[in-house]
Amino acid sequence: MQIEYGFASAQNSVIGPDALQISVMYFSGEPSAQSVVPFKEWTDDVDALKQLLEANFFPHMTNTADGKVNIGAALLFANNSVMTVENGVRDNRVPKMLVINTDANSDDNAIAIARQLRREGKLIYVNVIQPPTGALDMNQFYDIAGERDHVFEVQGGATEQINKFMADIISHFCQNPCDHVLHDHV
Repeated sequence: MQIEYGFASAQNSVIGPDALQISVMYFSGEPSAQSVVPFKEWTDDVDALKQLLEANFFPHMTNTADGKVNIGAALLFANNSVMTVENGVRDNRVPKMLVINTDANSDDNAIAIARQLRREGKLIYVNVIQPPTGALDMNQFYDIAGERDHVFEVQGGATEQINKFMADIISHFCQNPCDHVLHDHV
């Protein structure tokens, strides 16, 4: 799922230091620092992206907490350790977005952490993959995202949700590409 979003972004937008930037990481109980694909390494070359994910991301997709899911810990790790200048993120003049892909409710205090990050100006999206059995607490995901339209429920294929997600990104970040803090020719 996360990978489908990554490939969709690579195929439908320009990726680069002065365009859309993407980084990914895996989490379950604890975030996996080894799984991080930094902003400066993400590319819109799909073949190179596949190689990068096979080397960095896929080998570290293991549950670290006996089935627990700590979305709050993942949000904090992403904010404090992944969204850094060393990993290629741009300065604070450029809006930041965190996207959580999950198939389980959070077992930690993700709502409070998400509220703090939103107060700092971060946009948060949650892609909810419904498990084959049981129901997820959608209200928890609405509270994490802060807006109902930032929560996408994925059932079956993800194409429709990816298209909605990409449209929402464009509405937030790309209304006028030249009206951008890093463009000085306006």
